Amino acid sequence: MILSIIALAIGIVFGRFFTYGYIGQSIGPVITALICVVVLCAGFSIGSNKTIVCKLKQYKAKVLLVPAGALIGSIAGGLIAGAVLGMRPGESMSISVGMGFYSLSAGILTDLGAPQLASLSFLVNSMREMIALVSIPFISKYVHYLSSVAAGGATSMDTTLPVISRSTNDETVVMALLSGTILTILVPILTPVVYTVF
Repeated sequence: MILSIIALAIGIVFGRFFTYGYIGQSIGPVITALICVVVLCAGFSIGSNKTIVCKLKQYKAKVLLVPAGALIGSIAGGLIAGAVLGMRPGESMSISVGMGFYSLSAGILTDLGAPQLASLSFLVNSMREMIALVSIPFISKYVHYLSSVAAGGATSMDTTLPVISRSTNDETVVMALLSGTILTILVPILTPVVYTVF
């Protein structure tokens, strides 16, 4: 995540001084191509993980409850925060459906022509990941194991998985992988939909 913040800072400096000409005009297609690479890598990671495929067959529809709860909670939180800040619902929801996947959600919003919103999405979803890393041990101890999975959002399949693994049990780790996988698939679908529709 530190590298992402450094890259953002370098991008801001370059954007400030080199926004004219060919560079400024060609950034959109570059962002689209990079988003496709990120989604391709996420798909490869999901497809190559045999545990996820086997457990999806075993859990059936029950596997949808945790990511559905995480998504509903994130959207509700985004709508409340957006109302307080005077944002339109599509803007606040497009940030909250990032589910902690800060690089992808910010890239999608930039590609949709909302660079300021993309920066906010990057910061909010980065903060979500950091808060999840710190709070998952407490949530799993004092609330419920599955609540700690929901707190991680899409990051529960990768970045926050080690913390979930240390704080919970093996079954919850599998549920974290499945929930994170489902939410990771939904981020590139829901972000542009909620931004443009609402």
